[in-house]
Amino acid sequence: MKPHSGVLMHKATALSTLTGRVQDTETDLSEFPHVIVNQARVQDYLLDSMRRSSHRLEPDYDLEFADMQRDEEGEYPIHVTLRRTDASREGEEITLRARYVVGCDGARSPVRSAIQSASKGNLLIIPREGGYPVRVYADLGVVTPKNRDSIKQRKVERIIEMARSILRPYTLDVKEVAWFSVYEVGQRLTDRFDDAIAADGTSREPRVFIAGYACHTHRAKAGQGMKVSMQDGFNLGWKLGAVLEGRSDATLLRSYSDERQPISQELIDFDKEWSRDDGRAAERPGASRGGRRRSA
Repeated sequence: MKPHSGVLMHKATALSTLTGRVQDTETDLSEFPHVIVNQARVQDYLLDSMRRSSHRLEPDYDLEFADMQRDEEGEYPIHVTLRRTDASREGEEITLRARYVVGCDGARSPVRSAIQSASKGNLLIIPREGGYPVRVYADLGVVTPKNRDSIKQRKVERIIEMARSILRPYTLDVKEVAWFSVYEVGQRLTDRFDDAIAADGTSREPRVFIAGYACHTHRAKAGQGMKVSMQDGFNLGWKLGAVLEGRSDATLLRSYSDERQPISQELIDFDKEWSRDDGRAAERPGASRGGRRRSA
């Protein structure tokens, strides 16, 4: 297979194809409607920008990351194995060679695992597109080895009652639950955002990078996750562009992890402090039931 000359990006889930446009927000929901854009719309904008670019880019669907190896020879030292997930060719593997790899594949990032970089819970309501749906995040408390199994067995009816209790004296009527899941949030941060340190501890030119939730995980509060993740992408994107176009030496790429890892550490520190504040507010006698509560 002919080597690819660009950057290989792995995304854990494929982008959805929109068949029509819906109103982003309910009329008069916010005095700032121009800054409320639903996720599906953002993805549509990104896909449209790719198609209109000079390279006419199109995402590759029905593929999942399987393995990655790096050697130190040749212009394309990264060997990435992808596995097809479409029914007609399910399980079939293909191998690509790339100059650089960027893993934007979330908290369970297999790209992070491949470069051996180990990563270091109140009610939140988010309006969604399409009328009146909302997404509700409910705090189930601090997870311990003793209560982990019982927390995972919580039913949706219990979560609804918890949400109603937190919102009291206001009321909450749930017409339908389209999707429900119990998950555990960890405040974690990787020690590096690239593979500049080899398994034997020696330093080398970075070739594989991670960004966004592949680097840092935390609570879904204050909108920090997307902001910091987009900043990761911008920081790395212009540097990769400069190197690939020959406007900068590859040593520039070393500054990505050095610059972004401390910013993410500030985010984790902020989230931990906010968690402690939530916990103290919930424990104070007479604390408002609608006040901030600790998230898990």
